[in-house]
Amino acid sequence: MESGVERTKHNAHLAAALRWSTRAEVDWAQMAAASLGMAGPIVAGIAAGHVESGFAASIGGLMLGGVGSCASAREQLREIALAIAPAIAAIVAAAGLAGHGFGSAIVLLLVGAACLLGGLDRRAAVAAKRFSLFVFVLAAAMAGASMQPWRVALLAALGIGWCAIMSVACGAFARMKKSPAADAPSTRYTMAQRFARWRRSLRGLAGWQYALRISLCLAAAAMLRSLWPAHHLHWVAITVVLLTERKVDASPVKITQRGAGTLAGVIAAGLLAEWNVGVWTIAAAVAVLAGLRPLLRARNYLAYTAVTTPLILVLLDAGESQGPGILVDRLVATLAGAALVVAANALFRVSSRERPSVVVSSQPSPPGESDAS
Repeated sequence: MESGVERTKHNAHLAAALRWSTRAEVDWAQMAAASLGMAGPIVAGIAAGHVESGFAASIGGLMLGGVGSCASAREQLREIALAIAPAIAAIVAAAGLAGHGFGSAIVLLLVGAACLLGGLDRRAAVAAKRFSLFVFVLAAAMAGASMQPWRVALLAALGIGWCAIMSVACGAFARMKKSPAADAPSTRYTMAQRFARWRRSLRGLAGWQYALRISLCLAAAAMLRSLWPAHHLHWVAITVVLLTERKVDASPVKITQRGAGTLAGVIAAGLLAEWNVGVWTIAAAVAVLAGLRPLLRARNYLAYTAVTTPLILVLLDAGESQGPGILVDRLVATLAGAALVVAANALFRVSSRERPSVVVSSQPSPPGESDAS
């Protein structure tokens, strides 16, 4: 009887992970902005004979993502500014720390501090996630590029500017087709109230647990990379940031979606690289996948993660095959990162079992996303 109950639970869990939502409205302007924002720099780089530079600039498009068309230009500009701030901070941090390694104490302190401050409110949580993810993405890009880190940073910043222009242009076009709407109402909480609530949360483990979990996992990821430097284990750190959620008792379905989507994306990116399809085909694939991200984010999170992961990997590889061994390395790194996250969640779940969590629930989008990641 128990086995039947467990089987029913597993089937329900799988059905929830694969469920396709049709309730969210499709924002075609956001999809177009995301596609043009990422594919545009790659196309320009290929046409100019600087392929690697084009892929480096496209990282900026991934970092910003396609901000939705929004009700008004004022609201959209505000959302773009909120997305640009952590992206630029990640660029500055990655460039300034280039050569210090993924596991340096400074990197861990910066990410831990960002995650701690993310407890202020949902927007701060999104910014913290965006900063944490792209510090490691940019560090990996800088480590593997033939260019100087400052040049990768400059190109990524230019990519952010290009994507912002595409978002504004597509948003303006979308608003031309709709009746004018007022800005969204502001939050009912003041900054002083949010700050006071955040300070109260720091009196117990609940306010610290997200920063502690992600810092411990990243420290373990750095240790693994130092033990096997010949392998591409920087992906462990990126996987940790992708899979770690702010609440310890987060939805098991969302955890399954993130993990399965990341694993599927790693396999897809590896196969795409091994097929040697050429940079123009990769540019077309980036345009399609980037355009699908805003749609999939609202429809199915597993599919969204499976699309976002190969985008990150393609940009890190600058459209070139890194050899068959990298697929194995990244699969192992994905499983190792997932194991670290599960272990940290289990440890803190036991530690906080006696009291409910008071941490703000936030599901920022993975990588690049008014998420992202």
